[in-house]
Amino acid sequence: MWLLEASADLHDVRDFLGHANITTTSRYLRSAPVRLAQALERMEASAAERVVSALAVIAFGKTTDARSTTANERGA
Repeated sequence: MWLLEASADLHDVRDFLGHANITTTSRYLRSAPVRLAQALERMEASAAERVVSALAVIAFGKTTDARSTTANERGA
């Protein structure tokens, strides 16, 4: 269904279609190959960011987040 492909919330689609139960609406859920590939890319990007952050903590003792500081940087 085009609403779901446009990232509409499933509950909104349920209301739009007049379904009493979300299970009825979930029958319309089908993952197109393009959507699966996009989801995989988002997951991979998120995982890559976590790896970089973890490596920075290991190597430098601090996070890559500019808002956070280590105890040494605060003068503790």
